[in-house]
Amino acid sequence: MTKDITKLIKQYVYNHLSHRDDIEVQVTNTPKKYNVHIIVYLTENDGILEIIKKGVDRNDIMSGLRSYLNLDWDTCMISYECKKYCENNYTIN
Repeated sequence: MTKDITKLIKQYVYNHLSHRDDIEVQVTNTPKKYNVHIIVYLTENDGILEIIKKGVDRNDIMSGLRSYLNLDWDTCMISYECKKYCENNYTIN
């Protein structure tokens, strides 16, 4: 990988998930792979069904990255995690 496209990847994921206001996208670049980490924030009232519904479809995002930026699973890894808010706005895992 010669050109750093972390900002483009981050912008694409935010645009792809523009209907979501409960996410944060972090993109890091290693010499051989881009790592896209999506943090999904949960409210204190979210139960197990809401957690499942708030999941991120990694294959859908990857198919867009493949067609838009010519990335695949060998050059880009997508992961996500759910974090709950505490009362004082700190997050816990």
